[in-house]
Formats: sequence, C-alpha cells, structure tokens
Amino acid sequence: MKLSKVQVIDDNFIQIPESNEKIYTDFEPTTLSVISKHLKEGDVFLDIGANFGFFSVLAASIVKNDGKFFSIEAHPGILPKLEDNLKNFSNVTVIGAAVGAKSGVTEFHMTEDFVNSGVASNPFNQESQKISIPIDTIDNLLSQHGNSKGKVDFIKCDVQGDEVAVLEGCRKLIEQNDNLKMIVEWAPAWMENAGYNSEKFPSFLNSLGFSKITIVDDYLKKEMSLGEMLLEYEKDKTGKRFCNILASK
Repeated sequence: MKLSKVQVIDDNFIQIPESNEKIYTDFEPTTLSVISKHLKEGDVFLDIGANFGFFSVLAASIVKNDGKFFSIEAHPGILPKLEDNLKNFSNVTVIGAAVGAKSGVTEFHMTEDFVNSGVASNPFNQESQKISIPIDTIDNLLSQHGNSKGKVDFIKCDVQGDEVAVLEGCRKLIEQNDNLKMIVEWAPAWMENAGYNSEKFPSFLNSLGFSKITIVDDYLKKEMSLGEMLLEYEKDKTGKRFCNILASK
C-alpha cells in the first residue's frame, strides 16, 4: 500500500493511504479549529473512531505531556497505521475494538476507502469485506486501560451512524465529568441506516446532560445553530449531508 504524508497542524503529520489523500486535503477545518479552541494543555482527550489518527495527533499537540489521550479504532487494517502515526507520543493509549452499548462480538463492515467502515453498513459505499470483531462499551474499555477514575475533558466521536449506541455505552463517563465537551458526528442517512431516528439525536444529547449544542459544519466551514442546520438538511437532495455537533455541559 502506497502511503502519503499529510499535515495535521504545524509540524505534526500523519501517514495515510495514497488513495485517501483527497479526503484528507483540508480535512474538517472548522472541526479542527473548534477542537483547538476548546481543548487545552493537560486535558484528557478521547478519540472514538480514530481512523488514521488525525484528531489524535491534533489533541497530542495541544494536551502535551501533562495530558493524556485514548485513541479507539475498530478496523484491523487501520490499527497498525494508527499505532505508527502515534508512536512518538508517550501519553497515548491505542485501543483496538469496536464500541457500542454492550460487550460481545459484532459484525464490522469494511469499505475500500477505510474511512466509511463501521459496525453499521454504509448506505452509500459498497463494503469490501464483513468480519466479526470484539465490541465493548467505552465505560468498560477505559476502566480496563488505565482510566479507572473516568476523567475525560473532551470526546471526539465519529463511528459512521452508530453514535447513539456508543454514547449509551459511556453514560457513566458522561455523568462523571461535569465540564465535558464533545464533537460528535450527526449524519442522518448513516444513522437511519443503522436503525436510529436521526431527528431525535439532538434531544438525545440533551438527555445525556449536554445542555448546549452548536453545529460545526465543515461543508460551509462555519458554526451555526441547530435550526440553521435543520434547514440545510431540508435543502439537501443527495441524502449525503452531515455535520458535527459541539455538545457542551
């Protein structure tokens, strides 16, 4: 597999498959800016669906040696490359597992572009392979990997439509951290395909204790209100529109 080197921020780079170079060109600039604004030195960062480690490397550059970050990735083909991209950081824990609302074994749908792989099948990309892998809750995994106190300051969650199940599996963590902030993907077509009511996702976040919701839209490259994003979804004719949500307590 041919690899390309892409910049995350300043002198921080990751290696990705050459075929993914277009995806990672100017990758989620508004989300990058929002995380950079809210994350600070010494924080604990949780990257759920780390992929090749773009946001993990961003977090490492901000939290520095006094902070800590956990990078969770399910795709067995990505894991070695994720570990290689993070090998120079001593304060990272890489966890290879799918995450959801309960522990066990799950089907995992792998796509040729890597980034659209997930526990739920992708509504637009044809899978190249379906495998069975371990699945567990975030609450369990962090306890097993040296974070028994459950301290987390910032979560990034992008799991291709299965975000509700993942957040159900970290209710304890969410309850324990009063100042928690989170960037989570809101992709209606992917969520509906996974069996969830995407319209109820913002209110689900409210029910978890996140009282403030701000839309982070990398398509229009700006932050906006929930109402403005709902209008964007109404205008979309492709079904492929999505955004991130900054959820704060």
